[in-house]
Amino acid sequence: MAVNFTTQQSDGIPYQTRLQIGGVYFISTNIDVGDGLFNGATGVLRKIELADGVPIRAWMEFHHSSIGLNKRKIT
Repeated sequence: MAVNFTTQQSDGIPYQTRLQIGGVYFISTNIDVGDGLFNGATGVLRKIELADGVPIRAWMEFHHSSIGLNKRKIT
C-alpha cells in the first residue's frame, strides 16, 4: 500500500526522487550526529538495496572515513 506523506512528514524529501549510483548526495536530516550522520554530510551513492522492488536502504561512501564509523561496525 502506497502512502503519500506531506513534505513536513518526510523532512522535506519529495514523494518521488530519482537517484543515480555514483552521484554525490548529502544527508538532509540528523540521523546520528555523534557518528557524523547529520544534515550536510556528503558522500557518493554506491548501492540501493531493494526488497520486493521497493528501495529499503541506500549505501553511501562518505568523503570522510569517520562518518558512519559506528554504524559500519554494527552491520
